Amino acid sequence: MTKIALKKFLSKIYSIKIKMTKIALNIDVDIGSSAVARSVIGLVLGYVTSLIVDLAILIEGKEETELPEYILGTVRLNRIELDSAVSFEVRDLTE
Repeated sequence: MTKIALKKFLSKIYSIKIKMTKIALNIDVDIGSSAVARSVIGLVLGYVTSLIVDLAILIEGKEETELPEYILGTVRLNRIELDSAVSFEVRDLTE
């Protein structure tokens, strides 16, 4: 999926910024820009300490030549305690 196609798809629902360089692809999705997403997050936050969420980032193949599909990464969010969250500095890999 190209940068333009991805932006068209996601920007129907969310505010999105995409920046691509030779070594990095940064995608910022502002889920706060979607009323539906804000409502879902509002509901989920009350139960977040009892939830286990598994997320995966997938490169989806649409054509036979783009198969097999690849999982770029996964993460498990296990009964998150929001009060113990810490801030961190994000390095800009695009410069």
